[in-house]
Amino acid sequence: MIRHRRSSTVTAFLVGACLSLTALSSAAGAGATPEDDAFADAVTQLGIPPEPGVSLPDVGHSICNMLNTGLQSSVDPVPVVRGVVRQLQSGGLSRGQAGGLLRAATGVYCPEHAALLGR
Repeated sequence: MIRHRRSSTVTAFLVGACLSLTALSSAAGAGATPEDDAFADAVTQLGIPPEPGVSLPDVGHSICNMLNTGLQSSVDPVPVVRGVVRQLQSGGLSRGQAGGLLRAATGVYCPEHAALLGR
């Protein structure tokens, strides 16, 4: 139970911390897309319950924004990927959940970065 509360706190943290551009882009289209559904299914499979009212697509886009921002200032993607995983873990996700959430967001919303995640 405690893990679920901490995990949902991470989801809320991500939305609050990285929402700048995704809030603007998601305001344009209110309907869920097949990509949004796929990401929501992946989050559910990871056992990460979102807070009520939290937009999972915004969370996924926020993760991609973290990758994009980090990769703009770094030639080496490894520390960027590790930094995103650490940020997700700092909010209470396990390493497996953080990595899974990163893979899900990347696979759905920013597949151009999928090769950076390795196995």
